[in-house]
Amino acid sequence: MKKKSTPRTKQKKIAVELNPDLWLRNTEDVRKWREEHKPKSGLCPILEIKPKVWTLDHDHATGEVRGVISSLSNLAEGRLNKVYEKYLAQHTHLSFSEVIRNLADYLESEEYFENILHHRLVEDQRKHLNRCTKATIAIKAKNSYDLDLNEDEMSKEEMIYAYLVEFVKAYEETNGKT
Repeated sequence: MKKKSTPRTKQKKIAVELNPDLWLRNTEDVRKWREEHKPKSGLCPILEIKPKVWTLDHDHATGEVRGVISSLSNLAEGRLNKVYEKYLAQHTHLSFSEVIRNLADYLESEEYFENILHHRLVEDQRKHLNRCTKATIAIKAKNSYDLDLNEDEMSKEEMIYAYLVEFVKAYEETNGKT
């Protein structure tokens, strides 16, 4: 049974007087400000790319304009901020930017546990290969490990297993795990 849609009631706009020295009041103001304040380098300050679309970034809690960044950076910041607000903020006294800074420091640290590899790496690789065609697995095996896998003589499962054996062997050798 098809659900009937209910008509949306149009909300009335509230005409509050805004100080033009403090507020960007409409999309034209935003467009002008964005054009005037794009980074002179032409690169997004976050991704260091020349974006197709620039966005005027602002803090949703305070309304303060932070700057002009790529739409991709703005999308990522917004999603990360939602994760922080939904799952993390109630568990820490740290601000969103402090958590992101700590995460970056953690990811860049060299303090890995020596000689320990996580078993999920092999399972993740298997899942990736399972989504590939036999031809793609054969090409990957040849390019990565100089391994010839005959897709006419082998099942996909046999090809994946042979690839994973070489993957593990190479990974263990690279990481000193022999």
